[in-house]
Amino acid sequence: MPSPNAVTIGTDDHHFVEMGPKPAVEGVPTPSWHPLYTPSRHPFPSWPAALAFAKHHKSLDPDRDVVIALPDGRRWDGTEWVE
Repeated sequence: MPSPNAVTIGTDDHHFVEMGPKPAVEGVPTPSWHPLYTPSRHPFPSWPAALAFAKHHKSLDPDRDVVIALPDGRRWDGTEWVE
């Protein structure tokens, strides 16, 4: 029996924040074994939640690619729709 506090995360109706690899941390190149070296994808249940997360992470690292993938397939990078 699932927990009453369980949250089911499906991919059909969620927004995803996709973040590119972080090339350097405090000026030191990120080693290939580090988790920040690879792209990441985070699910969010709504556009406002995804937008807040994306804005925060873009403000922390302006050079890092951050894109919001919408459930309908469109992708927004904060300034324009991208492929």
